[in-house]
Amino acid sequence: MSNENTEVKKSDKFLNTQQAAKKGDVNAQFILGAMYEDGEEIAQDYSEAYKYYKLAAKQGNIDAQFSLGCMYRSGKGVVQDLAKAAYYYQQAAVQGNLAAQYNLGLMYYNGHGVTQSNISAYQYFSLAAAQKDATAEYKLGVMYENGLGVKKDFLKAIDYYLLAAKHKNADAQFKLGCIYSEGNNVKQNFKAARDYFHSAARQGYVAAQNELGIIYAMGNGVQQNYIKAARYFHLAAKQGLAEALFNLGLLYANGNGVKKNKRIARELLRKSCTNGEPEVIKLYQRLK
Repeated sequence: MSNENTEVKKSDKFLNTQQAAKKGDVNAQFILGAMYEDGEEIAQDYSEAYKYYKLAAKQGNIDAQFSLGCMYRSGKGVVQDLAKAAYYYQQAAVQGNLAAQYNLGLMYYNGHGVTQSNISAYQYFSLAAAQKDATAEYKLGVMYENGLGVKKDFLKAIDYYLLAAKHKNADAQFKLGCIYSEGNNVKQNFKAARDYFHSAARQGYVAAQNELGIIYAMGNGVQQNYIKAARYFHLAAKQGLAEALFNLGLLYANGNGVKKNKRIARELLRKSCTNGEPEVIKLYQRLK
């Protein structure tokens, strides 16, 4: 069979986009790059994606600039180069690309591809947060809580955590749960803690699942309920959290919320004993 017969026929959409891109249409160049990157309408080809993204980026297309940043950051289709990733993110960030602003902030925060700078990280996170990016809001909360690039201000940190939590950021929801549970610079409020832990747990946040288990096991601000405690410890234990494995092991050892079963308790305690904690070892041996 000839190559001509086996070649996949290119769609009209691809051919029209290709024609416009070759004539210098910047939007068509970006779209064609995305087609090649995603394997849409044409076989996936990162080198062709890079070629058309670069053409569009030279004409100031912010989506193409961001895409080039991502390619250089991941090393997808090009030799990984974090400095070049930062360069293209910066081009898109100054034009208002939210994802580029956040990613560039993160690169400054961690010192990846750029000289580490909390001040620059704060600057770019602030730009992204102004566009209601929840992860950037959370990062600003962390920076204010720890005095990174800004004067330490726990109340401002809480404000940013609240914004991020409202925008469904699980890290912020968990952080607020801890703050209200401990009464850290706020009035202790177990109901608020439970609500924030619930929000994070619904998103699969393992530490929040474990904290909910503790709340129900201890009866902190709620009616003590070992069945609910076991349910949340089970969820966290499935994700391998050592503390949840230990807590669930205790429930099985004592028959709280679950049918008493020393064999299951021993196995859970054994799995939780990742660092050879003396108290866990003693309890494990006692159940043998």
